[in-house]
Amino acid sequence: RGWLKAIAKGTISHRKLRSLLGKVCWTARPTGGSGPFLAGAYKAMFAAGESGSPIQFSRSLQRSMALMLMLSCLGHKFNPCAQKEGMTVFSDAAECRHGRFRVGLVGYRGPYKSYLCPKWVTSLQQAELWGVYVAAKIAIYITESSRGRGAAGHRVMRIGTDSEASRYQVIHGHTATPLVAHQRILRRLFWLRTWS
Repeated sequence: RGWLKAIAKGTISHRKLRSLLGKVCWTARPTGGSGPFLAGAYKAMFAAGESGSPIQFSRSLQRSMALMLMLSCLGHKFNPCAQKEGMTVFSDAAECRHGRFRVGLVGYRGPYKSYLCPKWVTSLQQAELWGVYVAAKIAIYITESSRGRGAAGHRVMRIGTDSEASRYQVIHGHTATPLVAHQRILRRLFWLRTWS
């Protein structure tokens, strides 16, 4: 109801946005990956502060909050499995020429490749997080293609990284609000995990 009122008015008060975000985060579960989608709303809320001036409920805020409202209605399940199952992939990032970054992947009977990061990845920390995303994408691709050939595939994948910050961001599904590239990668990871 608060979301619909904000769309109709075009603005929302600081207090109502804070309440709406709290309810959405509670229903979507804090570790459910909602952080990257709600970062823009938190940024707008922090920028407005307690000044009392209304916050512009822009199209991007409408979309991101609608997505989280929709996803909070979906059930998530996790079936524990034995430690011996699955596939392990290790990723690491390094700076290469002209300020660009590369990600290297090594896995048991899997990929031994390096991938050039997109141009919008501009720091080593972003590259490490991108490496986790690429490792997950490749592991899922290998699993899905082995299922297509009649093999059982893997139910579990383990991704190793030497970046504690990236590991924390992936496990908890959020990062600091102003880190736009990190939010972008976490959103991609969320969709990869959801649809795989």
